[in-house]
Amino acid sequence: MTQNIYLISENTLKKRSLISDPTLSVYVKPAVECAQKIGLRGIIGDCLLDKFKMLVYTKDEQSGEMLINLPEYIHYKDLLQNQITDYLCYATMSEMVIPARDKFRNAGIVNGIDTNYQQPGFDEITYVKRYFDDKAQYFGTILRDVVKKHLDWYPEYNACDECGDKNGKLEDTYHCGIVL
Repeated sequence: MTQNIYLISENTLKKRSLISDPTLSVYVKPAVECAQKIGLRGIIGDCLLDKFKMLVYTKDEQSGEMLINLPEYIHYKDLLQNQITDYLCYATMSEMVIPARDKFRNAGIVNGIDTNYQQPGFDEITYVKRYFDDKAQYFGTILRDVVKKHLDWYPEYNACDECGDKNGKLEDTYHCGIVL
């Protein structure tokens, strides 16, 4: 699928997170894309992620309903509503922290400062990012555990040889934004 399909809407993010209504889509959509393509893909793998995208994007020809709403996909809908949405809320907030603060301009990277707000320093910003990363990791672990517990409900998880974290190598590894 070449088009961007979002498993969480801006409205859901704004209802369930600290992202406020005036926050622009220019920050939200790329953050959701990163949270899905990097974080969620690493937890559930390409095959299961593609299955979710297909289910939320495709309509049933007979009923006209989205496939995710059909009774035969109730386990997918439950996983999406209860685990994936929690994970994506925090992963998206983490992805938004730095881009919402810094912008690329002709002068290079500039800090967005408004006279009505006091902007925290970079150390505080990285602390906030880490806070959201920790929450996302927690919900990601629950998501992974639910999928592993119900492999018969989510056969796509084992459909790909090299996708996701099937062998549990990431379960005990702390994830962070630092690359050595």
